[in-house]
Amino acid sequence: MYDYGMKTPIHILTFCAVIGILTGVWICERTADVFNNCGFERSMAGDTRGAIWCYDQAILLNPRHSAAYVNRGQSNRSIGDSIHALKDCDQAVRFGESPKFLSWAHALRGACRSELGMKAEAVDDFSTALNMDSSISANILLERARVRTELGDRDNADKDYKEYIALTCTEAECPIND
Repeated sequence: MYDYGMKTPIHILTFCAVIGILTGVWICERTADVFNNCGFERSMAGDTRGAIWCYDQAILLNPRHSAAYVNRGQSNRSIGDSIHALKDCDQAVRFGESPKFLSWAHALRGACRSELGMKAEAVDDFSTALNMDSSISANILLERARVRTELGDRDNADKDYKEYIALTCTEAECPIND
């Protein structure tokens, strides 16, 4: 069991979670953010299991903590657990509020669905992500093109590849012949 030097005793954390579940008032939301940040730091340090534990604690304290769901989903995906990652993405989409954040949740869910063979649903998620936030479009376009190719949708895949190239390359680097 990880504790990462957290000063809050587990019985207080459990109490906060119970109050939140019963009342909908998340009195330990700040502590949930601390655990989410701890998980991100653990993830960046290469301690994926420790990161997942921290995200678990954040979600225990605030079951609507959409960032913790996305972060835990990404960590689960990185260890090959796309099923749990997909469940986390579903929760993140359910509780997410900002379009930028939701676009990341949809993009990750699309990647998980693709890995699990749910190709058409993956394309839908990638499309939703692209519609919500164009600043992350290049990588999502590339993923959507790849999945469309696997589905045999060559025309739309070609459009995505061309748009990806237009976003990522100068004409001198990648001349596009229409």
